[in-house]
Amino acid sequence: MSIKTAKKILCIALATLTALTMAACGGSTENPTKDSNKTGGNSDNNTSEVLYIEPDSTIGYNGKDYADYNPYEGIEKYKGQKIKFATWIDHTTTEAASVIKSFEKKYGIDVELVYCSQDGYVKELQALIAGGNAPDIFVDNADFPFTLQIAQEFSVTGVDLNEPIWSQPVIHAHSVGNKVYAVNTMNSVWHSCVGVIYNRELMESNGIKTPAEYKAENNWTWETMKNCMAQVNALGKDYHGGVIADPIKLIGSMGVGVVDYDYKTGTFTNTMQDSRVVKANQFVAELNKEGLLTENSSFTQGKTGMVITDAYGIKTTGYYSAMDGLDLAFIDTPDADANTKAVKNGLLRAYGIVNGAKNAEAAGMFLRYFLDPANYDMKETFVSTDTAKSYYDILGQMYHGGEDSVFYDYAGVAKIIGRSIWTWVNPHGLDPSQVAAKLASYNNEVDSAVKKANELVNKMK
Repeated sequence: MSIKTAKKILCIALATLTALTMAACGGSTENPTKDSNKTGGNSDNNTSEVLYIEPDSTIGYNGKDYADYNPYEGIEKYKGQKIKFATWIDHTTTEAASVIKSFEKKYGIDVELVYCSQDGYVKELQALIAGGNAPDIFVDNADFPFTLQIAQEFSVTGVDLNEPIWSQPVIHAHSVGNKVYAVNTMNSVWHSCVGVIYNRELMESNGIKTPAEYKAENNWTWETMKNCMAQVNALGKDYHGGVIADPIKLIGSMGVGVVDYDYKTGTFTNTMQDSRVVKANQFVAELNKEGLLTENSSFTQGKTGMVITDAYGIKTTGYYSAMDGLDLAFIDTPDADANTKAVKNGLLRAYGIVNGAKNAEAAGMFLRYFLDPANYDMKETFVSTDTAKSYYDILGQMYHGGEDSVFYDYAGVAKIIGRSIWTWVNPHGLDPSQVAAKLASYNNEVDSAVKKANELVNKMK
């Protein structure tokens, strides 16, 4: 069944809400300061704001009405148990800290964070499993199908994935036929949708037309993005146009990737030679050749115009947490041109149950709680109201048209042969005329990785 369109984008228009709040306190609604752009919380924080997009119906993917459904029914029998959550993130310092504490207090179930390194994550979990110390929960951070080596079917949790809160595209992206291995909710704050973060303060203070202004004119394209970069570059030798954190994010906006996956047949395909992959990489090489790109670290210094990256950049604990978040704006990736509209896309991010988990059922209920946006305080999550709205707007568009409107990439395919998917699509230092040949030089290696990925998936059928 196709994903349900997200129609209820905001319960209250945030600008209007801000104005009404100020008026009620006797304040002026003129010349609002940047403080008026701070995010508000969701239902657990006793506010009337709902920044996230709600499913348009209580009817589940199986036709059942979930209006009175209690996803935590029977959880009391797990009181006193401990759930082990394997992660490289210190969730005692993220927006999840209060959510984890709330879950523990509400249900009497402890959550232990089991720390692993990000680079060695799967191998370290394999060692824990072999030693009889398997944690319960793993994170899949664009690592599918590599994570199949430590995963078991999510059905062991007993969680009903037909409930409207669950993202079917994400579930399918981590499935082999009808077997689901990792999940996320439709409106989770733990998605990695891709967009452009730009320094709004830098552009506006220097009279540079912003991406939002171009978008309002229906003219936000690669060419106008390049114009923005060039104008920032022209401010002086210490200024830089932008950053392409990695070309895959721009490639994804073309609706294609290095590999493709059909979950129904459980088959990966090499799409490295697709003309859209070549075109996106050639554009990155062009920007680099013209001196418009710089290193990712420069954006934090406040003299770089924009960066194409994922939504972790607009988190309060994200890539650019050292900056004043109210100076930043988040917007969709641009269209390649007037006739080639960008596809709303994101990197794969999901959560599953470790093979050998001792508390799979309690872990499944915890993930339902952990991934419910209603349990998060948006003030602790995003750097501003505007960026939070943009995040959920992009998510809404990703799910709006059903399965075909959502695109993900599979970095885990490269990891199977000990490679990085970003190595295959790195045009920096190349002339645009050299890009096609360079991409072609990796084709046999991609074929080898795809073959091994399909072998791994076939074991799970």
